[in-house]
Amino acid sequence: NPTLKVPRAAKPASQPMVLACDYDGGLVKPPATATFSHDGTVLRVAMTTPLPKKRNLGAQWGSCDAIELSFKAADGPNSDTLVLRGFTNGKTNIFKLANDSQQDAPVLAKAVTYQAKVSAKEWSCVWTIPLKQIGVTPGDRMRANVTVRRTGTGNWVMWRPTNGDSTRCERVGTLELAP
Repeated sequence: NPTLKVPRAAKPASQPMVLACDYDGGLVKPPATATFSHDGTVLRVAMTTPLPKKRNLGAQWGSCDAIELSFKAADGPNSDTLVLRGFTNGKTNIFKLANDSQQDAPVLAKAVTYQAKVSAKEWSCVWTIPLKQIGVTPGDRMRANVTVRRTGTGNWVMWRPTNGDSTRCERVGTLELAP
């Protein structure tokens, strides 16, 4: 699985994570991109994706254009996967998966900021997530996936294919935070 280095910077400045795979491994064009940074206390994630004329700008996962971040700070059967879903209208749905059971994550949800912007041809967003809430510190590595839902084309556009559930970040790649 690939590793993306996350630099220390005030704004997302990593090499772009190119989101060009559908969940089943098919190539998706045009791709979306995500960039990352951290300042020692928060992780910043910026995403930009083309937005076709056919779109659904609501706030329902699966049936609306959206982004999903999934993180897992540790490997093993007892480690939780954190899932942050953001929509084009600025709404979010944030939860954790513990032993494959969806549970509320109110402390994480309250600590996160999310901003989305829609233009005629694309939409973008920026997340700010406290590292403490993810369970990592500078220098750590964590499993990660970024998925963009494109309703106009029916795609689940992601970093690497999961061949199923997009929250299965252990199947995708690793973010390595600069010390």
